[in-house]
Amino acid sequence: METPPQNPETGDKAPLVASRPSPALRILFCLVAVLSVAWLFLTWQLVSASARQRKGLAHFSSVQESYHEAYGKASRLLKRGSDTLTETARRYAVTGDRAHLDAFFVEADGTRSRNHALELIDDAALDVSDETRAVLHAAMERSNALFARECHSMRLRAAAKGIPADALPPRLRTETLSEEELAMDPEALRERAVALLFDDAYFAAKADVWDLV
Repeated sequence: METPPQNPETGDKAPLVASRPSPALRILFCLVAVLSVAWLFLTWQLVSASARQRKGLAHFSSVQESYHEAYGKASRLLKRGSDTLTETARRYAVTGDRAHLDAFFVEADGTRSRNHALELIDDAALDVSDETRAVLHAAMERSNALFARECHSMRLRAAAKGIPADALPPRLRTETLSEEELAMDPEALRERAVALLFDDAYFAAKADVWDLV
């Protein structure tokens, strides 16, 4: 171990004096401190950005789920309404049972599943593209074409049963029969009523609705 130098006059050992860090070392310390602060700031920025991104993705996911849920519900409503009208109109055409005719108009004028489907998809608060809305509106138009055919079929079936127009639901009272139909006997009227809902043209029109929903 190195012996501390002695005072030449007294012979005492000279006190130890702490050496000051060199300028280069001080610069190095400052640089490390600056880099540490910069690293902490960058880390904070990255964490904040990640949190904002997760929040944005969560919101986007929520919007997408709301969109798909609403579109799925609207599609099911429109299809269910259309299928109910088809089923009840066919049952009335085949059996002539008034209960099926009444059930048809409960759906058409009361439950109104198809109309509610459009109201749902047209909700201004729902982020749905114009193209999506157009698809369901097109399906509704095709379903309305079937509705007209179904009403005419039921008017024919009512005529086959001898039911006067004023005893029918309002929508059927205005449904007119052609001269050819007016000349038909009850069995021919019944057969025509059934054919309107079971021929190839009806199945094709029904498939057009299904293709869209």
